[in-house]
Amino acid sequence: RLPSAFSAWMGVIILFLWGKRIYGTTQSGLIAGGILLSSYQYFFQARLAKTDMLLCLFILLSLYFFYLGYGEFGRRRYLFYGLSFFSMGLGVLTKGPFGLLPFIIISAFLIKERRWRILMSREFILGYVILVVTALPWILLFLYRVGLEESIALVKETHILTRQAPLY
Repeated sequence: RLPSAFSAWMGVIILFLWGKRIYGTTQSGLIAGGILLSSYQYFFQARLAKTDMLLCLFILLSLYFFYLGYGEFGRRRYLFYGLSFFSMGLGVLTKGPFGLLPFIIISAFLIKERRWRILMSREFILGYVILVVTALPWILLFLYRVGLEESIALVKETHILTRQAPLY
C-alpha cells in the first residue's frame, strides 16, 4: 500500500505546485492540494494496494509538465515535453492504454487553441519517441515471453479493453 499512499501525496504536492504557479500565491496552491486531499474517493484509493493512484500521479505529472513546456521556449520546452511523454509512458506501463489519457486531453486543448501544429512539432515528435521507448520494451518482452498468439488469446479471453456496461 506504500506506493499508493506515496503516489497520492506526490499528486497533492504536484497540484499544490501547479495551483501556486497558475495563480501566483501559496494560498491558491494550498487550496488546490487541500481540495484534492480532502476528496473522499482520492483518500480512499490512496489506502488500497492498487495501481490507480500511481496512474493518477503519472497523469498529473504528464499534464503538469505539458503546462510547464507550453509556456517555455528553447531547450526547456524539449525537457518539459519530454518529461510529459515519459510520464505518459510510465502511465501506459502502469495501467495500459489509460496512460494515454493525457495525450487526448493535450490534443483537445491544442485543437481548441488552434495550435494543433504543435502535435507535429519537433518537440512532440521527440516526445512520441520517448513514449515508445518507455513503453515498448515491456511489450516486446511480454510478447517474447508469452508469444504473439497466446497474447492475443489472453486479450480476447479477459475482455480487458471492452466495456460490458453502458457508457453512462
